[in-house]
Amino acid sequence: MITFKNQFSKYGFMLIEVVIATALLGVGSIAIMNLQATILNQVWQASDRLERIFKLQNLFLDPQLQKIVDQNHEQAQLFASHDASYFVNISYEIMPINRKSELYERFSGVHILRATGVWLSVNREYEESLIGLIYLAPKPTEPEPNLPKNTARDAKAES
Repeated sequence: MITFKNQFSKYGFMLIEVVIATALLGVGSIAIMNLQATILNQVWQASDRLERIFKLQNLFLDPQLQKIVDQNHEQAQLFASHDASYFVNISYEIMPINRKSELYERFSGVHILRATGVWLSVNREYEESLIGLIYLAPKPTEPEPNLPKNTARDAKAES
């Protein structure tokens, strides 16, 4: 024979309690999964941004650009490149500090470097810029050649 428990029994759960508990667990787990997706998205964006900044920073150390800059650093110069693997347009600019600036008075020979990259993404365009200062020593002037003095001729000229 089958026996049924009293609806107020201490040994079981009512259907409404199970439904409410399941709903609360569902809402809580959806919130946690949403938070996790947001965190992963933010980590991906930060990683992507760091990669872009390191690519720009490497321009400051590029030996080919440094060779060009060392040849003529008295005028503003602009170099541009395109990297198809990263879908990026990069410009690198070096310019002397304004002669009226306080920086020029204190540090003559300091130049401003600016590297700017424009990355094309699926639904957006990103632009990053790095600005730095670099000291470029002034080019030495050619000294006059030292000619040997003719002492006998100089002695006659003095007398």
